Formats: sequence, structure tokens, C-alpha cells
Amino acid sequence: MGLLAIVVVYWTLPSIAAAARRVIDYLGSVLLVLGIVPLLLAFSWAASTFAWTSVEIVGPLALAALMIALFIFTERRGVEPILPLALFQNDIFSVSALVSFLAGAGMFGAILYVAIHDVFFVGTIVMALAAIGCLFLREIPLRRSVRGVQRPTDGTS
Repeated sequence: MGLLAIVVVYWTLPSIAAAARRVIDYLGSVLLVLGIVPLLLAFSWAASTFAWTSVEIVGPLALAALMIALFIFTERRGVEPILPLALFQNDIFSVSALVSFLAGAGMFGAILYVAIHDVFFVGTIVMALAAIGCLFLREIPLRRSVRGVQRPTDGTS
């Protein structure tokens, strides 16, 4: 059956002519990476590892701003840019990009909030209930039966 499918696809699928050789925007891709990575590092380190005004945060943020500005500058003049800036002239694209960004930010914010809420609030309640259960468990006399003789489980028999 598979062989028949291969023969049918070979005879019925139209051939695609080779397109002109495309130019890859290596400079744009390097500048994009050099702009996004320090931005993510600064946001992940801020307020947890370093203070917002420390050199470890301000430096990567400044580097990210510089690299993203250079990225935009090179994308305006690129032959085949990674992100054609002419797309942002279309209102539908601009609004869709903004809504997608805000939805993603809200989703990740909610995920972080739920994770922190579960760890600190729900986790505390669960641990407190487990501790209370362990305290009451000690008070319950647990015995096992061996041929009808009741013996304590703590090994005092």
C-alpha cells in the first residue's frame, strides 16, 4: 500500500521549480540573540539575585537596548530581514502582535503567581496539616494481631 502511495504521489504531485537563492540575514540573527539573551538574564536576575540598580542588572539591560537598536537599524536596511519592519505598518499585524505579547505576559505572570501561591500558601497549609496528622497519629494505639494475641507494634512485647 505504501509503495502504491509513493507511486501516486510521484506522478500526481506537481514539481516545484527551484527558487532563486535566498540571502540569510546572519547579522540580524546575531544582533537579535545579543539583544534578547542579556534582556532575559537581567529580568531573571533582577530582584532575586541582584538589586534592580546594580551593575549586574543595568549592564545587561543597557547592552540589550543597544543590540536591539542595532538590530532595528540593520533590519531597515537588510535585503531579506528576519523581521520585516514594514509588517508593523499593517494595523492588523500590529494589534495582533500587541495582543499576543500581552496575553503571553499575562499567562506567564499567572503561572508564576500560581506557582508561588502553591509553594508558599498551599504548601504551608499542607505541611501544617501533615504535622497535625503526625501528632495525632502518635496518640492512636496501633496493635497487630498474631494468632489472636494482641501485641503492641513498638516492640515492647
